[in-house]
Amino acid sequence: MSPGRRDGAPPKGETMSENHVRIFDTTLRDGEQSPGATMTSAEKLEVAKALSRLGVDVIEAGFPAASPDDLAAVQRIAETVGRDVPEGRPERPGGAEPPIICGLARATEKDIDQAFAGVRGAKHPRIHTFLATSPIHREHKLRMTKEQVVERASKMVAYARALCADVEFSPSGGDHVVSGRRAHLDEVVAELPVGAGDENSHVRRRA
Repeated sequence: MSPGRRDGAPPKGETMSENHVRIFDTTLRDGEQSPGATMTSAEKLEVAKALSRLGVDVIEAGFPAASPDDLAAVQRIAETVGRDVPEGRPERPGGAEPPIICGLARATEKDIDQAFAGVRGAKHPRIHTFLATSPIHREHKLRMTKEQVVERASKMVAYARALCADVEFSPSGGDHVVSGRRAHLDEVVAELPVGAGDENSHVRRRA
């Protein structure tokens, strides 16, 4: 993550307060992968509403490219929870705002298009894209060189930013990077097109 950025950084135009802990919740996406935790679209919506009432700043609502049902669930959350400030929701520094609604996407144009289709109805949408960077994933899963990984990550983040002002990138498998190979992870993150002259665009870099 770049200096001064956090996963739950405020929407554009809102200042960062060092006295406010921002919560990024992935119950509806990563949490749902736990055995026995699969939810219906209606159940996901109820959980999202509860998370918003609790004051969660960023709700990762799902993986829109995974299935038409997941896309529809994310869209429904974006268009309701992502536009509403429920009674009792704690205010952000600067005023009451609905949560950021985030959609997960692999680093491909198709996934990113689906993610944006899912979250675009929110007041504060975010695309969260990821790409494997550890040597074992890169070589055996992606069958890509280090240079190809850097190029793909940079290109797909730029593609996502053309759709959505708020983009988050995660180097999947980054925790598998051992001593001596951290330099490549740093290189991937350093090459992301952060800013690029657009003051309304933000890229969160999780490393």
